[in-house]
Amino acid sequence: MLFPTPLLPGRLVQRYKRFLADVTLDSGETVTATCPNTGSMMGLTARYADIWNSDWHHDAEEVVPMLKALDEACEAAGRDPKTLIRTAGSNLAMPGYLGVRPNPITGSVEEMAEKIATFRDLGLRHYVAGLDPCTPATLEHFAKVVELLDKDEGL
Repeated sequence: MLFPTPLLPGRLVQRYKRFLADVTLDSGETVTATCPNTGSMMGLTARYADIWNSDWHHDAEEVVPMLKALDEACEAAGRDPKTLIRTAGSNLAMPGYLGVRPNPITGSVEEMAEKIATFRDLGLRHYVAGLDPCTPATLEHFAKVVELLDKDEGL
């Protein structure tokens, strides 16, 4: 395809609101561009990304088909899927839950640890925890969940 003016090289900073992207041009200027919703960006991720993240899942099983699609995209791009770091996360309803973070994992410290362990079993490198509410007290409460995961007491 021929363009009336040359294309400008740049680096994607972020894509948001589905159709917008901030791009830093080689000149250092950051611009906002519109982009079509071409569906999944798995092909680009497979070719160029170092890390893939999918967040705010209530159940680890929700991530499984995405991981499969990611592996297939890596293979189609000639990339070893193991070279791409994978992360995911969930919202967690802490004591005093405000309803700010939707679809949270709920339950006792032990139940939360068991649920989070199912994400670990997917081979993820990092897990992102969105606490609701996020206060010093709920961070201390969540530390008990992390402690159980660190002990790996049959989880």
